Amino acid sequence: MLRRGIKRRREAAEQYAAGGRRDRADQELAEVKRLEEFLPAAVDPEEIRRAVREAIAAGAKDVGKVMGQVMPKFKGRADGKTVNAIAREELAAAV
Repeated sequence: MLRRGIKRRREAAEQYAAGGRRDRADQELAEVKRLEEFLPAAVDPEEIRRAVREAIAAGAKDVGKVMGQVMPKFKGRADGKTVNAIAREELAAAV
């Protein structure tokens, strides 16, 4: 829920900036910083890469299965897009 709010505020800030409302954009970005304080610490991409490699070694052969094994390990601390990109890289390298 926090991540969605942060994403919406970042998008709003971009729109305000594009519309010449730098003051409103700055307000939205300040709110993003306040909300980010409540998020759990982000996971290091190398830690994600290790988990992806473990999932592949355990027999996961497609992105969906890798994601299904890796995402629960990080319980909301890892961005799905990042995990997906790393999974695709590692699966391509494993072939």
